[in-house]
Amino acid sequence: MSNRFPADSLVEFAVALCTRSGMDGAAARDVANILVEGDLLGHDTHGLQLLKPYLDALGSQAMLGSGELDEIASRPAVASWDGKYLPGPYLVLRAIDTAINMAQQYGTGCIAIRRSSHIGALAAYLEKPARAGFLIQIVCSDPAVVLVAPFGGSEPLFTPNPMAWGIPTSTDPVMIDISASTTTGGMSGRLHAAGQKGEHEWWLDSNGQTMLQWSIRSRLAVCRRWVEWMPAIKDMVLPCSSKPCHLLWQGTGVQMVRTPGVPACMFRLLISVHSVMRVPSVHKQIIW
Repeated sequence: MSNRFPADSLVEFAVALCTRSGMDGAAARDVANILVEGDLLGHDTHGLQLLKPYLDALGSQAMLGSGELDEIASRPAVASWDGKYLPGPYLVLRAIDTAINMAQQYGTGCIAIRRSSHIGALAAYLEKPARAGFLIQIVCSDPAVVLVAPFGGSEPLFTPNPMAWGIPTSTDPVMIDISASTTTGGMSGRLHAAGQKGEHEWWLDSNGQTMLQWSIRSRLAVCRRWVEWMPAIKDMVLPCSSKPCHLLWQGTGVQMVRTPGVPACMFRLLISVHSVMRVPSVHKQIIW
């Protein structure tokens, strides 16, 4: 029987560990809240399981615990930021607040962030703005990762590229958090470590044949700019268009090809917020 702890106690526990490891108080609380929210939503591969890798990243300076982001460019309803490897939840929550302020005045707001650290579960950011009446979209890419094979291919070319939407309604919001692959890297790693198979044939081998279990060429390989040990990839994740009967939607056009020369695991983000009340005709088309 597993132990259960109050969510508030887990948040304070995570804040204490982050601050003791050198993270600023505000950033530590953002990280703690988002990781615990990920667990509460059922995304336990992106919950407090990530806390140790985050702390390791602080120790190696792969993630910076303090500092200021740089604004590269700004217009009334759009902005581009350099996250400078500050904690991902800290950056995303500030981007959402900024985009909401833009949307309140102009109907829409969009923030692009380069050089962010890992941001956790995208779903953890959606409920608050959606309940406030804003349609929010978050997309994320790690341009140094090669993990997903294109449809019909046998070699990995893409990153999974998670994407999420929070849609306000008259009652509870609709929250969608998916990726451009059949499963996540986090789930693949967990199943591999436990020696377990997936529920479906989520992976391809080097011959392009689907399989129920992920394997790796070596147990661990160092990821130079991220917070955890990454497997050296022998087999790859299926793209989201491979087996429609097992998937939510089709298409790999949204995926980003690996960018040569980019430091490993440098995350790129796009956060956009739209005021449904200000431009209802546009968002009726988006929702329906």
